[in-house]
Order: sequence, then structure tokens, then C-alpha cells
Amino acid sequence: MRIPAVTGARLRNEHNWAYEGISAETLLDAAFAGHLRWGVKTGEPLMWSVEAATTKCWRCGERTAPVTGIAVDVSATTIFLSINDFDADVALLREILPLEICRDHRIGHIKTRFSKTEGRSYLSNGCFVCGILQGRFFEHEYVNNSTVRHRGSSVVDDRWRRLLEPRLSRHWRLLGVKPTRSVCDLDGFIGDEEDDESY
Repeated sequence: MRIPAVTGARLRNEHNWAYEGISAETLLDAAFAGHLRWGVKTGEPLMWSVEAATTKCWRCGERTAPVTGIAVDVSATTIFLSINDFDADVALLREILPLEICRDHRIGHIKTRFSKTEGRSYLSNGCFVCGILQGRFFEHEYVNNSTVRHRGSSVVDDRWRRLLEPRLSRHWRLLGVKPTRSVCDLDGFIGDEEDDESY
């Protein structure tokens, strides 16, 4: 028996959904052993990695590497963040991505800029050479060509909790238990996932 997680991640194939689940027996064993957790705990260790994609600036043509995402591993959960998720705490983003790392990987200055396309200001990537805004389009367009440029670790504090809890608040997590991922098509068929590249 599979118990699906509260949320499912949509596959690239628009007719399928993916769910992570565990057996009822595993869930009950974990609950009685105190391994069932809701959200994140202050002091809990976390690992993160910054991904960027090398491309040419649309204005000057020089090589630049916009940040396409930050993967945060906390307990058995991975949360994917964009730089825009750090709008309320730019100082935390600067701790994760110090200037020397940006220089080493040709990552342009990340700051709040006005976008004519969106008609508003937001935290954005800039060109490493000329500083011009590299819009959100670039983050989505180049995400498949992203590579990890920097890794690190932190401990959950109030800033991390504010950032992660809205993304984890709907999830119970089992410490030390890896869930099984299942695929459900629109006809309701559920099967265990095999190494499928469409995830």
C-alpha cells in the first residue's frame, strides 16, 4: 500500500503526476519512534548548492552565468529556490553566494533592478561584464544547462525557517526514511517509478 505525500510534482509528460509515498507500516513505525517531523527545526543542518548556466549577455555578448536556482537539502527533503525567493533576506543570499565565488564563476551582480518587460523591480541576475538585467526568462530558458557552481552548508536559523517553512509546511518528513516515488496517470494507474529521465 502506498500513502502519497500531500503534494505531487508534475512530470514533463503533462498526463502524469509523480508522488512520493511510504507504506503504512513504515509511517506508523516512524511516528511511534519519534521520527516523524513537521516543517524544519532550528539548529538542524542543511546543505545547499548554487546552480548557474553560462550564456552570452543579450546586450554586450560577453560570457556570463546567471544563477538558475539554489537547491537546499534539509533532512530527507530537497527544496528548490530561485534568487527571487531571497527578496526578503538578500543578506542570506550574499552569505550563500559571496563575491569571490561570483567572480570565479562569472556570475553577475544580483540586485534589485527595474524590468520594463514586467513593469516592476525585482531581485535579478545581471551580466558579469556590463551589469544589465538578465531577466527571469533566462533563468527558465537555461535551467537545463545549469551546473552546480558552489556548495556549502548552514544550520537552520530564523532566516532559513522563514524561507523554508512555507515550502515545507504541507509536508511531514520521516527522518532517515527515503520515500518511494510513484507515477499516477490521469486514468488513475499508479506504478513505482523506475529510473525515468522525464523527472
